[in-house]
Amino acid sequence: MLAYRYVIAPVGTIGMDYNMVYPDGALDTIGDAVRRKYAIKPRSVFPATPARVLLIKRRSSRGRSFMNGDELKRNLTLRHGFQVDFTDLGTMTFGEQAQIAAQADLVIGVHGAGLNNVYMAPPDACVVEIFPPQLIATHHLLVAASRRLCYIPLV
Repeated sequence: MLAYRYVIAPVGTIGMDYNMVYPDGALDTIGDAVRRKYAIKPRSVFPATPARVLLIKRRSSRGRSFMNGDELKRNLTLRHGFQVDFTDLGTMTFGEQAQIAAQADLVIGVHGAGLNNVYMAPPDACVVEIFPPQLIATHHLLVAASRRLCYIPLV
């Protein structure tokens, strides 16, 4: 069980405000605590050779899953030489999710909870968030900005 000394939330909210701007360093502090608790190994020298891509697989969820994920993985591997982990994070423990995100140079995923792990990504990583046509949200943008990560939204 995890216990938190501090919980960061705006006053008067019920549950999580997914569009909050995190105080400077807050996600770094949380990430450091997770790294210690789960003995997360840091990524080796950047850029890794080959670059590591976390391609987040989702079970079909309200139209928010890759229709061509295997093809995308193949193209990223063969055409660009990336090492690609095409992974369903929902089948992994919290520690395993944190570890795989901590190793990624590039995180690609359809908008959803799997992208919450980007707070563990190294500071020079990039996040590509893919939105279905009917949805635009800013939560992962704000997380990426709070961690000073490159962020690219695609619709």
